Amino acid sequence: MATTEHQSTLLPLTLFKAKEGLSNKAGVTIYEGVITFEELAKHFPVEANSDVLSEQLKRQRDVDSGRVNALKRYWQETDAAVFPNMTFFCNELTVLEEMKIGNRSVVTAELPATADRFIADGQGRTTFIKWLLAQYKDHFNDFTVSFKLIHIDDISLSTPFASKLIRQLFSDYHVSLKKPNQSISNHFNNRTPFASLLNELLELNIGNGKILKDRIGLHGKINRGTMWKFDQLKSMILKFIGVTASTADKYLIDQEQYELSLNLCQEFLREAISQIPTDMLDGQDFKTQHDAAMFTKVVFTNGLGLLGRSIFDSIVSGSTVSFEALKNINLPIDDKGDKFWLKNNVTTADHKIVRGSDKRIGSLMCQHLKVFPTLELMA
Repeated sequence: MATTEHQSTLLPLTLFKAKEGLSNKAGVTIYEGVITFEELAKHFPVEANSDVLSEQLKRQRDVDSGRVNALKRYWQETDAAVFPNMTFFCNELTVLEEMKIGNRSVVTAELPATADRFIADGQGRTTFIKWLLAQYKDHFNDFTVSFKLIHIDDISLSTPFASKLIRQLFSDYHVSLKKPNQSISNHFNNRTPFASLLNELLELNIGNGKILKDRIGLHGKINRGTMWKFDQLKSMILKFIGVTASTADKYLIDQEQYELSLNLCQEFLREAISQIPTDMLDGQDFKTQHDAAMFTKVVFTNGLGLLGRSIFDSIVSGSTVSFEALKNINLPIDDKGDKFWLKNNVTTADHKIVRGSDKRIGSLMCQHLKVFPTLELMA
């Protein structure tokens, strides 16, 4: 894992033993403590941003200048600054002594120089604190911030088990908040049946040596090769399955239904994506191409999901129609400026997308493929 450097010396710690729901996981122990700004800056690295470290490997959102600058303004505008508790993970911790003080269990411990450590919550604050110490030398070294330390007894923090816990904690902290975009929070979430389904779909082989996640903006960003944002994929799959975000988990909690839905989604996505000219997004001009295409738009992916649902309904009703019908799509999906979309009220004369035209697109594709539309398209 690419991270900023940290000092390769052990860190002495005094910690309170804690007990939370996560403590029930095998090999997980939780502690609470305080750390000085100097110790934090020296011993805890910040995960590299996605321009250095692949989104597929990241377990945190990027640290952006906006968040750090906001902390700088906060520090300058008040003489009573206080930071909320941070959350760290480590895979090694040497407990030297445990004692009872009052009604609490306290340990003295050491974080070995060789231990993996990861900031699960507090990267922006850490980046700011490192800047602060660089600006003012020793003046704020002894300032403190509280932290939660989650020790996972594992060979590293990059194992599937450790990575899953770190990402789930990020999602639990942030999934209902507005600051991190919904794509990253939904991608890191793996607690619900629908979230698990989406993350399994990301591993789908879509040909040309790629899996689906290679074409998805996992963190809600459009990079070279990105076809859709993660939240866009989520919305399309909801349309395809025929459920809402609030009912998806209840629908998928039955294991048999989950497996059936997973297989259908995989078959649908594999066939649909094979008809999309994704290679136009692989060049230096990927941003221009992404903006010019119709298949990259939310209204299109929602419409595609409704088309898939319509095909599935035909299968259920006994027709011989299969997802191979998608091979017959011969529409200008690579060009939102094509007069076909203007003629059918999907775009305006200046090539802007008409909001709420996803059902219109679904109906147009059903008509084009001679597929009987699903109920939502007839409402």
